[in-house]
Amino acid sequence: MLGPCLALASGLAIPCASSLTVACSACNPTGREPIVYSAGRTVGALYESGGVNEEMLHFPSGRTYDFEHGLGVCPSQITPYISFVAEPFSDESRGQLSNVALAAGNEALIEDCNERTFRVRNDTCAEFYLRVVALSASPGLGGAGPLD
Repeated sequence: MLGPCLALASGLAIPCASSLTVACSACNPTGREPIVYSAGRTVGALYESGGVNEEMLHFPSGRTYDFEHGLGVCPSQITPYISFVAEPFSDESRGQLSNVALAAGNEALIEDCNERTFRVRNDTCAEFYLRVVALSASPGLGGAGPLD
């Protein structure tokens, strides 16, 4: 039996299985326990989960990471990058959806931040790979620290 959910695509009404589904699918990208990720690196006011040419983190639907950033403050900027392949710049991946882009919308929600960790969750039904870069506004960045 089809529920009342309707998706409009190019002016056409497409029925879905249930009105409680996300984007007319059965996926539920919420309610999962976060994975603590402590393998990133911090240099001064910069944190990165991995280098540009390193393998990105698997980021399937609903995956949540708590990144232990080591910055000592909640970062002033958290930038998530996503790809459809784990190593987008490897010779094996070139030409196979091997791009990297800034995450947009609910692809990588930043849900929490403190002096020790920040949380990022994939709130979509899609599967990605993730790399995160964070910066703190500290006095070490040319005096760009918080005002007293």
